[in-house]
This record gives sequence, structure tokens and C-alpha cells, in this order.
Amino acid sequence: MATEQPGCRCDKVSGRQLLAGYSEALGGEVRNQMSWAVSLGVAFFGCTDGGSKDSTASGDGGGGGLDSGPRARPPSAPLVSIVPASPMTGDDLSFQVNQSPVDPDGDALTWFVAWFVDGVPATGWTDTVPSDETRKHQVWEVRITVSDGTYTSETGLGVVVIGNTPPVAAAVLSPPAPTTLDRLSVSTSSVDPDEEDVVGYAIVWSVNGVDTGLTGLDVDPSLTTEGEVWSVTVTPVDPDDSGAPVSESVTIENSLPIVDSVEIVPDNPATLDDVEALFTGSDPDVADVLTPVFSWTVDGVEVGTEDTLSSSLFVRGQELGLSVSMHDGTVEGPARFTDPVIVDNTPPSLVGADLDPVSPDTFDEVLCIPRGWSDPDGDLEDYSFQWTLDGVPGPTVDHWHLSSSGASEGQVLSCTVTPSDGRDTGASVVVSATLSGG
Repeated sequence: MATEQPGCRCDKVSGRQLLAGYSEALGGEVRNQMSWAVSLGVAFFGCTDGGSKDSTASGDGGGGGLDSGPRARPPSAPLVSIVPASPMTGDDLSFQVNQSPVDPDGDALTWFVAWFVDGVPATGWTDTVPSDETRKHQVWEVRITVSDGTYTSETGLGVVVIGNTPPVAAAVLSPPAPTTLDRLSVSTSSVDPDEEDVVGYAIVWSVNGVDTGLTGLDVDPSLTTEGEVWSVTVTPVDPDDSGAPVSESVTIENSLPIVDSVEIVPDNPATLDDVEALFTGSDPDVADVLTPVFSWTVDGVEVGTEDTLSSSLFVRGQELGLSVSMHDGTVEGPARFTDPVIVDNTPPSLVGADLDPVSPDTFDEVLCIPRGWSDPDGDLEDYSFQWTLDGVPGPTVDHWHLSSSGASEGQVLSCTVTPSDGRDTGASVVVSATLSGG
């Protein structure tokens, strides 16, 4: 079998072919040594360079004429490169042929592809090296030769250095629909194919497109105003490079106005008391004008929407409720409720009292007659009496026989009447007269 050497090719031919070739080359003069080689029937191999065909001699069983053999040349080396030309760790590697090899003899060519990483063979890959096989700063080579079956070309070489793949960031801005009461916060994450890299983040907050100078993970709600558009831009950074920035934006929405306090005044109303709402409200959006919204209930049923509820709308023993909310011109805030109150009893009242007789003497039996009873709760009349004579207590009934009292002319007789409805007593009334001699 022929033996390949760099830049040459060995072929076995017959002695006649060899001598014929030399005869042609020397103008028909055949040298003695070639005749000797043929006459002995010796087989030898000659190697040619520069693409010439090798010539060899072989015994042909008794001699013969000289033949002219074909001339052979090796194929040229391919010109190749690796793509992409500046790969990162996220890129697959492949090669491209920039100039195809040429075989001068028109022979079919076989391609041989070998990959190397940092000078060491990387077996198992031909057309493509997957990105997960590469690491930052590695040197990758592709070495390609072609063969025509006899000759192998010189090596075509492509070389690249794996560059850093910038990290890819993700950002989540929360809450998605903030108000001026909410703290804005950004959560960051990233993916970096260069697994050994530590990733940091550059954060920039802006409002209505203007940089605020804030670079932290959150924004205090005191810095925001209704209607503003807040944006956060996050740029991932690894030791070699910065990734593409990502941005998220939210619009500061209207904050709900609130009722800070509310109560019913008086807090222990009776049947004749009008009740009033006493409240305070506020709105984080300081420019908003607030309007209170009232809801009065009696035993759970709404009966009024003003700040005051008339006593004509409830009676003793019923439960009064009140809720107040604030409207800022855009939205109504949450209602705040008072503790319920129970309508209390209203004591009865008297217009006055009369004595009968109007001008008693020391011997009369005098009656004390209440006048003008009134009870808003409709309770039955009841009274208590207290007689006095010159301030000295006497009977506690509605009449007094003065003849047995030891009364004297000129003394002052008084009757105090106190109304009662069985629950409470009303204001007392007093009627008086100066006794005559009788």
C-alpha cells in the first residue's frame, strides 16, 4: 500500500509505465538504472511533490514497454472561521467556510473537523458546539482538513475567545396600583449564563420622566403625589459587563379619604334631644376638598343623611346608629361607624301648681293641684308632694288640714309638686300663699 508523506503521494505503477515516463521525459533516452530496475522486476515507490504524480516500477512477468502515469496534487486548505466571531457563553459555536478547498485533480474530498478548547481536544462535536459546553474566557479552535483519499490538505484554522454574557434582569414594581399611602418597592432577579458571576443591580427611580436621585429598593409614600407616574429602571451588573436595563412604571392613584373620628352628641340622648354628628376627616391628597356623607339609622333602618337627626324621628328605647364617610370629589372613602346609643327616657314636666283655696286661712283644708303635665314618652301622671309652713316640712300628700297644724296668721304656706313617670322625676314646681286669720 502507498505511504503518505507531507506534500507527496506514492503510487505503484508498472515498470513499462515507469520507463515510458522517463523515456518521454529524456527524449527517448532511457537510463541504465531504470532498465536495471525493470529487468529485475523490482517494485519501488517514488514520492512526488508540488502535486506531481508519483512513479513506481513493478515486475510485469518478463519485461515490456514504458508507460506514462497520471500526475497527482494535494487539495488546497479551506479558509474557515468560527461564528459568531465574538461569542458569548450563551452562543452556540459553529464554523463557516470562507473559501472552499480545491483539488486540482477534481477528486472528491472528505472533510475532517476537530474542535479544541484551551489547546485540548474537545471530542464529540463536529458542526456545532452547544453553548452549555463553553465558559467565559475559554479559547476555542476549529481545525479542518480535507482529503482526496491520498493527500490531506494543510489545516484550516478558526479561533475565538468566549466573552462574557451580560446578565438579564427582571424587575417587579409593587403595588401595581399604588396610592399616596403605599410604599413603592421593586424586587429584582436575574439570569446570568456565567454561573460563577455575582450579579448586582443599579437602580434609578424617576417621576414623570425626571430622575429623583433615589437608588434604593423602595420609595416612602410621603414622596408621592396623586397622578404622578413613577418608574424604576434596573440594570444588572456582573464583574465584566452591564446587562440591558429593564423598567417598570406605575401611576399614583387617588388615595381614599378617611374619617378619623366620629361620635353622636349627646352620647346619652333622650326623646326630646336632637342628635348631631361630631367627626373629623382627612385625605392624604392634601389638595382634595372633602364632603362628609352621613347615614343615620333608627333600629337599623336609615332615617337621615344630614349632620343632625331630629328627635321627632325616634322614641325612648330605640337604638340610634351613625356612619360617616368622606368624598374627595373622585371617590368616597370607607365609612366609620359610631357605637350605637339607646334613646333614654325624658322626664315629665309641669307648668305649675295651684292652691285651693287660693288664699287660705289658718282653719282651711288646702289642696295642691298640679297643672300642665307633659311627658314626651306618653307615661302616666304621677306626683310627689311636700308641704311646708314657714319652711318647716309638713304632709307629703296633696292636701293639708291647717286647723290641726297650729298654723298662725301671716305664716307662708308652700306646696312643692314633683312630677314622675315611673322612671324619672321631672322638675319640681312650688306654689305658696300667706295665711290669713280666719
